[in-house]
Amino acid sequence: MRKTPIFIILFVLVFALTACGGAGDDPTQKNNEKEAGTQPANENEAGMDAAGIGFELTISEGGEPAPLVEWMKGGTFSFEFNSITTIGDDVSYKTGRIYADQGKAKIVFYDQYDGKANNLTNIIKDGVAYTFVDLSKLIAQTPYFGAVSTNGIITDYRGIGYSSSGEGTIAGKTLPFDEYDYGDSGGAVRFYFDDGRVVGLESEIDFGAVFKTEMVIRNPKSSVPADAFDFPKGYVLQESAVMKMLEYPNEDMDEGYTE
Repeated sequence: MRKTPIFIILFVLVFALTACGGAGDDPTQKNNEKEAGTQPANENEAGMDAAGIGFELTISEGGEPAPLVEWMKGGTFSFEFNSITTIGDDVSYKTGRIYADQGKAKIVFYDQYDGKANNLTNIIKDGVAYTFVDLSKLIAQTPYFGAVSTNGIITDYRGIGYSSSGEGTIAGKTLPFDEYDYGDSGGAVRFYFDDGRVVGLESEIDFGAVFKTEMVIRNPKSSVPADAFDFPKGYVLQESAVMKMLEYPNEDMDEGYTE
């Protein structure tokens, strides 16, 4: 029997939930992040369309050096980011903020749909990934499949091990890097430094498809707000055939499911 890779099912699920935020939604009905002082003034600062037009990775200047790699290895950190993820022939452009604390994680992707703000929030805890879509006010709940569940962005760096140093190019700038091995996946993570600051990272992880992510980092912190992983109010769990496929990932996808 032909099996459908789990990462394809997850992409279909997220696309379907995002598309539900189209016609009929009030653009003022947005769910803003509750963490005071951590949300950028413009929730969609990248101003990008589906093709990434207007999106670029730019390394910011200045700022005090921070031991971000140690914070990430320790499991508790947060930072803002712009990222480009390549999965086969597909390219995804994202901007947002990540929070992580000892295996729990939250990523807020600042996004738009049909000209309206439509943030997508992933909250990961207790081995479950929850996806909240602003405009549709829907929730998807799936088992957590590592970076597959978070658009190729790694959220847990505990256990990474140093392997080498070198020089490479990120965001069009040649910089020194330290490379770390990422657990049993055989993947690798490179941290790029500029004047002692971690300004970006590259990761390559194989989850049946190879996820390659280039990310520029801004405003790193060694802590997260106490309510970072609280669920926003007013969302409804979305039941779908895709959810049922996730419940039975070894079944033949050609047989289909009925509601």
